[in-house]
Amino acid sequence: MSVRGKFMVKYSSVKNIYFFCTVLTSICFIACLEITEEPKTTESIEVPLEVEVTPISQELQVEEVTPVPPKKSSVELNEDTKKNDDAKNLSVLINKYFLRGNNNFDVGKYQEAIKDYTEVIKIDSGFYKAYHNRGVVYDLLGDLDKSISDYTSAIMLYPTYDQAYYNRARVYGRTGQSHKAIEDYTQAIAINPQNQGAYHNRGIIFAERGQIEKALSDLSRAIELNPQDGIAYYNRGKMYQVFGMNEESKADLQKSQELLSNQQE
Repeated sequence: MSVRGKFMVKYSSVKNIYFFCTVLTSICFIACLEITEEPKTTESIEVPLEVEVTPISQELQVEEVTPVPPKKSSVELNEDTKKNDDAKNLSVLINKYFLRGNNNFDVGKYQEAIKDYTEVIKIDSGFYKAYHNRGVVYDLLGDLDKSISDYTSAIMLYPTYDQAYYNRARVYGRTGQSHKAIEDYTQAIAINPQNQGAYHNRGIIFAERGQIEKALSDLSRAIELNPQDGIAYYNRGKMYQVFGMNEESKADLQKSQELLSNQQE
């Protein structure tokens, strides 16, 4: 017996942040053991992008400079002093571009943000947060190849960066690469078991692939981590319908309506 799920969710937000998600589910059963899948995206049902805003520590950059040994000539001491000064200047410059990039991102000046993050990378090619943030901007602009490239660079530099896995998974989902999306969401969860969005979005992909039991499990976990997620309740309610669990479905859909209505007020 085959299952076909189609979910679109309309997000609403509070305090001038609007994100819309609409879930329309159409499920049919036919006398066949094959699963028919249509290409879909998960963009409309996902938790919004997050941008890393923690500035680089100036002290950390200075501490990486080798301390000046006590027995050195005046020339050597002057050279070491210059190296310390250069390190401080680089740290200040990185902070300047990185924080300006974040500010440009916040006000929607995405091209300017890209320039700022690129300057950070030119100064310090190992600064993973700059790659991640530039990837976020490319993502929002729809330049998905560059977005994946930057998220991948951030992951290579910092292999336990769960947010980079999460955001790259979103892009894979939007480009129909559901297998890679599941792998990245799974990795994000392994790094951070509290990543509620990863459970929610992985559950949606499982549903689209006809893996309803896995979808139900992930959505339930997402609700445990965030009981105020009205979209997760809505989607789980639709999953319960597949199993004929009408009472549970009704309860989840009512809860979803309550939560989403409260968010609109």
